[in-house]
Amino acid sequence: MWCVVYAGEGREQKTEELIRARLPGSVCSRCFHLVQRFVCRRQGRVVEMARDCFPGYVFLETKEPETVQKTLKNTGTSLLFSDGSFVASLDREEEALLGLLCDNGGEIGLSVARVSVDGESGRKAAVFLSGPLSKVADKVAHVDFHKRCARLEGSLLEGKNPLKLGFCFEGEQPVGGRGHIHE
Repeated sequence: MWCVVYAGEGREQKTEELIRARLPGSVCSRCFHLVQRFVCRRQGRVVEMARDCFPGYVFLETKEPETVQKTLKNTGTSLLFSDGSFVASLDREEEALLGLLCDNGGEIGLSVARVSVDGESGRKAAVFLSGPLSKVADKVAHVDFHKRCARLEGSLLEGKNPLKLGFCFEGEQPVGGRGHIHE
């Protein structure tokens, strides 16, 4: 089961350290904040960058959410979720979606896409060849070819913004960027 803790923007790393220190591996098998890769154009080049997917939220995988709740409540720190509880559980659909999208470290990588043009209407469509978007292509609600991102239908974490995932086109070789962007 995946749980989520709201720690506040910029406090994700410290919260992960606190959770790892307080919860044994038998209770919390993974703890991370989601980071997603995306591309942008800089000085005529396609540059790969990273940003926090849900700033302020830390995810953890556990089979004992009650133990997690109790332990974090007794830390004396203010790790609150929006309704005043310390830990919220993702529903099965959200957990399955995030499980498809991210790796074990909590990173959502870039996908590779090809543009397909319908012969009759001339409309463009994206065909996702690899990466996270290839696993959830049926959930793509909109593709922005210029910004190289695809918006998934629905939203996560109690109505937060819809999830937008980055892609590059087949044959593009993005160069490494300056690292992590905090929005």
